[in-house]
Amino acid sequence: MFPDEDWTKLDVVEHCLMCAADALRGVRDRLSLVQQWNTGVTGKFLFVKRPKGAPNIVDVTSPPA
Repeated sequence: MFPDEDWTKLDVVEHCLMCAADALRGVRDRLSLVQQWNTGVTGKFLFVKRPKGAPNIVDVTSPPA
């Protein structure tokens, strides 16, 4: 997943699990968006404002063009 660092996907998952409790405590009740790399971490990324299955807790509108 991170070829320059020689990390595997399992390494990333294990790191996330190790940090999860403290990380989640810091972002509890905050709105978020997802940064997604469709072609790997060395490629271009995009932001997903409404991930599938996310609760609809606020109304979202776009500014006029």
